[in-house]
Amino acid sequence: MNRITKILLIFKIFISSACGNKTEKFVIGVWVIDKLYYNNENVRPYFFPNSIRFKKDTCLLPIQNINQLHTKKEYGIWNIFEKNNKEYLKISTENPFFIYVYEITKIAKDCNNYGCLYRMTLKSDSTLIEWSHPEW
Repeated sequence: MNRITKILLIFKIFISSACGNKTEKFVIGVWVIDKLYYNNENVRPYFFPNSIRFKKDTCLLPIQNINQLHTKKEYGIWNIFEKNNKEYLKISTENPFFIYVYEITKIAKDCNNYGCLYRMTLKSDSTLIEWSHPEW
């Protein structure tokens, strides 16, 4: 391999690792749960709060009752990966409701006269989650 090819390869690796996953950067923030279905049943009213917060590698999850506040069920570790040209979000947690691998089926930006709203839809075998957050 000649010197220029080596330099270009190193530059490409550096840029790829520095930029990170575009979807991963998009996910970071607070998302309001618009729809939450489990086995085709609306379960959104049974969770507190009505949002999920993604930080760099961790997330703060909604819980089903106040006794779970500040417990391991309220926290998770997440990552995004690609398989067969599809993107997936995996949440590892002790919260049995959110411990799934979700296919990211929709990412959109909806704008009107009042501003823009980002939307994302996730699906697993038994769960459908639609959430949104405003453009800051």
